[in-house]
Amino acid sequence: MFRKTMAALSAAVILSIMSVSAQQSSDAMGSVPAQLAETVNGLTWTGQSSVRWMAGSQAIHIDPFNITIDLPAHLVFITHTHGDHLSVADLKRVVGSHTRIIATPDCEASLRDNGFTLYRAVVPGDTFTIDGIAVTVVPAYTITKSTHPKENNWVGYVITAGNVTIYHPGDTQRLPDMKNIRCDIAFMPLGQKYTMDKVEDAVDAILDIRPSVAIPFHFGMYEGTADDALTFQRLLSENEQAVVILPKK
Repeated sequence: MFRKTMAALSAAVILSIMSVSAQQSSDAMGSVPAQLAETVNGLTWTGQSSVRWMAGSQAIHIDPFNITIDLPAHLVFITHTHGDHLSVADLKRVVGSHTRIIATPDCEASLRDNGFTLYRAVVPGDTFTIDGIAVTVVPAYTITKSTHPKENNWVGYVITAGNVTIYHPGDTQRLPDMKNIRCDIAFMPLGQKYTMDKVEDAVDAILDIRPSVAIPFHFGMYEGTADDALTFQRLLSENEQAVVILPKK
């Protein structure tokens, strides 16, 4: 498992992350489309790439990590085996008796050894529907770094629930395939140690996709800072791209 060295966040960085609200983002970026407001309000970011999406009555959790509230999910998606994405301690807080886990094949042994069942193993290119939720599995890898090799077949997810499609890219750099992704909301990692080379790469990736709303993540813990998120916001504002910076919970 890839090891990451935790650097303690200063109080100033924590306060900086928490002080940036969706309203501030809307003021700077142009308003979030009305039809997406409820979805954005139903998104929770708990750090790194951990996202919870309340899609109606269904809780969808992707890469659960740093969880502070026990909330069983309907579906759990895992992008790869790194400990801040496949976190056994956090899975115990979100996996209930009816939770279904979707993950890459190399996650199965760790899941099984810790009492979890892999409902479906996925690789890039897979498409399927589960309980009315449509899923397309897309590649996630790094090109200039050895942290996430393409041959590992690690993934991101394009998930459609109701009339809203969200792209969770996993740990990745800007990839050529991103130009083919169609979504309403796109998350993008900002870290420059394990994922992107620079914030501008994340900006360019969003401009390739052109979602209705862009949301930065994967910053503020092991790599990337709150200032990076503000830079991401500012650069995209110059291209009339709406951005929401979720507070870390």
